[in-house]
Order: sequence, then structure tokens, then C-alpha cells
Amino acid sequence: MAAAQEAWSVKLTSLRTHSWYSLLEGVDSPEAIAEAAASRGYESVAVTDTNTVGGAVEFAAACQRAGVRPIVGARLLHKGKRATVLVAEAAGWRSLCSAISRCHLDGKADLPETLAACHHGLHACTSRVNTGLEFSGFACHPARGRAGW
Repeated sequence: MAAAQEAWSVKLTSLRTHSWYSLLEGVDSPEAIAEAAASRGYESVAVTDTNTVGGAVEFAAACQRAGVRPIVGARLLHKGKRATVLVAEAAGWRSLCSAISRCHLDGKADLPETLAACHHGLHACTSRVNTGLEFSGFACHPARGRAGW
């Protein structure tokens, strides 16, 4: 019984936290999010603002000051489809910025096409039920240089 209780004492990290950089969705500053996570004993915290990484540098610096590991990502929303995309490695930052730019600038691109073109160093989470996407999950396999759908 004690082992079961200990296993459930692990704190999970929400992967869909929005800061005030997500217009009409988030209210807290990246610094307030990092401080709240630290005060609650979290080891890591994610900020996935909608179609922007405008607060990512501020968020990472705030996490470093607060002693929590930042998880940087974005909630991509394009043509009614959405996916939460997380940076897994250095190459993922470039891929995420490219994907966000495509969502803003390319009216013809579909979200699955955008993620297929900009997937290196990223992990994405989505739900087929909520998005109508043809895939239910996405993981980057950098060693193979292709996405796994």
C-alpha cells in the first residue's frame, strides 16, 4: 500500500499552460508561472502559448531563477486543427519557429503538412477526436531523420 501511495505522489506537469502571450487565453506572466510551479514543488513546467513563442526567453530565464526545468513549446492552431508541440532538443526550436511562421503566413498549408515539414526536434500531442487530424500522435525520430506518425 505504501509503495502505491508513493507512486501516486509524483507531480505531473501540465503541457498546456498559457501565459499572457496567448491573447484572450492566458493571464499570468511567464515569471508568475515559473514561481507558482516552484512554490508547489514542481520539478518542471511547460508554457505552450497559442501560435507564439514570444515569451519563451522570459519563461526560460524565470524558470532558471525559480529552480524549475522549463519545457518550451506552443499550441499550434491552424484552420480549426490544433496540436501542442514541445521542443525536445536544440533543432526543435528552429522547427517550432518555422511551424508557427507557416501557421501565420501560409493560408494553404494544413497543420499535418506543416508538422511533417517542420518536425525535427519536436514532440507533438493531439487528439483525433478534437481536431479531425488523420493522426493521433506525433513523435520526432532525429536519428532516422523523419517523423513517426
